[in-house]
Amino acid sequence: MQEYKVSIIIPIYNSEEYLEDTIENVINQSIGFENIELFLIDDCSQDNSRKIIEKYSQKYNNHMVHDVFVSTHTFFLHL
Repeated sequence: MQEYKVSIIIPIYNSEEYLEDTIENVINQSIGFENIELFLIDDCSQDNSRKIIEKYSQKYNNHMVHDVFVSTHTFFLHL
């Protein structure tokens, strides 16, 4: 199991305008993205936030990006 130096949790709701820049800023941190565990928590966004999250989850499918979708009665954690 990978041990990370830093875990970052980003709550998301209709944030498509800023989301890619936010994720890219995390990826480009000076400690190296391999040392960062990123949780993207989507609270049922109605914009394209979900598509952006899925794009990064697929691109970094090595478990550095965790895609969490929260709905009214259900909590999904895709690892």
